[in-house]
Amino acid sequence: MHKRRFMGQLNALTERCETEQPDITRDMKILLEILFYHFKLIMVTKIPTHYRNMAYTHYSRKYP
Repeated sequence: MHKRRFMGQLNALTERCETEQPDITRDMKILLEILFYHFKLIMVTKIPTHYRNMAYTHYSRKYP
């Protein structure tokens, strides 16, 4: 699951929609896959550090 693959899929999807009749179910499946992948990335990267920082500031204020 790589960013380049998803960008390629998105580009192919837009080109397909411009040239031919879009197949809604297939395109929605691809888009949902991309969305879930990005959501998973955000969950993995952003949130743990955010909570760790919050806990750190909280305890550093409590016990200076």
